[in-house]
Amino acid sequence: MKRLLMTPGPTPVAPETQLAMAQPIIHHRAPAFMDILAKVREDLKYLFQTQQEVLMFAATGVTHLMSISGLHVTLVSGLAAWLAAAAWRRVPRLALAIPARRVGAAAAIAAALGYTLFSGFAVPAQRTFWMVTVV
Repeated sequence: MKRLLMTPGPTPVAPETQLAMAQPIIHHRAPAFMDILAKVREDLKYLFQTQQEVLMFAATGVTHLMSISGLHVTLVSGLAAWLAAAAWRRVPRLALAIPARRVGAAAAIAAALGYTLFSGFAVPAQRTFWMVTVV
C-alpha cells in the first residue's frame, strides 16, 4: 500500500486527486452547486423522514447561525438607547424639556421592537423584547 499523504517531505498525490484539484471551484450560484444543494436537502429529508427545512440546519450544524438570541436584541436596543440619549444631550433645549434617559429608553424599546419584528417575532425574541421594556 502506497502512502499518499501525512508523510514528511514531498508527497506523491494520486492523479485523480490532482485532476479534481485542477477543476474550477464551484461557485455558490452555479447550477452545479444548486444541484448538489438540492441533493443534500433531499437526502437529509429522507434521513430524518421529514419535510421540515429546519431539521436541515440541525443536521448540518448551522442552527446557531439562524437563531436570534437575547444578546442580539439587547445589544441593538442598548446601542440605540446610547446613541439617542447622546444625540438628545447635544441639544440643550431638548434636554431641558425631556430627560435624555427617557428618550434613550424610548429608542431602546423602539429598536428592540423593530429588531424583534425583523427577526420573525419568534418566542425567544419576544421574551427578550418584553425584558427590555421592563428594564
